[in-house]
Amino acid sequence: MRTKFRDALDHQVEGATLRSFRPTVATRLERAVGVKEAARQLGHESPAITGRHYIERASTAGDYTAVLDRLFSGTAE
Repeated sequence: MRTKFRDALDHQVEGATLRSFRPTVATRLERAVGVKEAARQLGHESPAITGRHYIERASTAGDYTAVLDRLFSGTAE
């Protein structure tokens, strides 16, 4: 099965394994079209299951320094 999987990918996804493929697909779909569509693709009835078990959490947060500066300077809206 692993050999067929690797052949099917044709080396397009670096480091892909059978174990990592579903979470990778779920995460990429969630980022592009939302968790409901990712859940549908994986065959889950509940997007909560997809989010809890398959979608990778972001390891970093965005840079919201400007927003926080306005918030604490009293000019936030």
